[in-house]
Amino acid sequence: MKTIAAIAATAALAIAAPAFAASVEVEYKDLDLTTEAGQAQLEDRLDDAARQVCGMDQIQTGTRIRSREARDCYAGAKAQLSQQIATLVEKQKTAKGG
Repeated sequence: MKTIAAIAATAALAIAAPAFAASVEVEYKDLDLTTEAGQAQLEDRLDDAARQVCGMDQIQTGTRIRSREARDCYAGAKAQLSQQIATLVEKQKTAKGG
C-alpha cells in the first residue's frame, strides 16, 4: 500500500503543537503522479491531511482566526510535503521511463 505519512516528517512541528495529531496517512497508489491531474489530487489530499493534523479546522470560541501554532504547523507541513510530492512525482516518472 502506497501512502505518505503526512506530517510524519514534521515531527518538530508536532512537538511544538502537542495538541495536534501526530500523523495522518494519505493514500496515493490510485493516482498517476506523472499527470497534472494526479498531482493536483495528491496536493488536495495532503492539504486536507495537513489541515487535520495541524488543527486548522478547529474553531476557537469567540474567534474565527486560527491559532498561531496551527498556522505555523500548517505552513511548515505544506513546505515539507511539497518536497515529498516532488520526490514521488520524479519516482513515478522514472518508473514509467520518462
